[in-house]
Amino acid sequence: GYVADPESEESKHTLIVPAGQEGNYDSLDDFVGKKIMGQANSLQEMYVTDEILSLDKDGTTQFEKVATLDQAILGLASGKCDAVALDNSTAENYVASSEGAFALSGVFFDLTPYGDYSGNIALAKKGETDMIKAVNACLETAVENGYVHTWYLNAKAAAGIQEAE
Repeated sequence: GYVADPESEESKHTLIVPAGQEGNYDSLDDFVGKKIMGQANSLQEMYVTDEILSLDKDGTTQFEKVATLDQAILGLASGKCDAVALDNSTAENYVASSEGAFALSGVFFDLTPYGDYSGNIALAKKGETDMIKAVNACLETAVENGYVHTWYLNAKAAAGIQEAE
């Protein structure tokens, strides 16, 4: 399927931390030994497992999977965790609306090992190569003409999500 640009802000995934703690994190290694929350069965669960828990040779890092992202945010607000893993756009919005309680860590997951999972994807039934080629051609044209970015911004506006300042 088609993969969005993994370097775009919309494709990045990160962690947010309590305000004032962001200076403690320069790399994913700095999250080893911390308690992290993230939504179960999400890309962030995969990223935390693959890129933080795998670094922890002593087993001191805790990852709590929660049913909803709001539960993780409440966990961060109440001090039950040190960080929450989420996509960058959502992270920016939670930080902007936290009244100074949360901060962006400035650390991003490395999406390059995930290939097709590094950005947004469109799926088709296995073997439908002609359809996949047609969808990819349409999406490629939409990206080249700036439509995808416009659609993304319009969807955020329709959802009431404001750009972080």
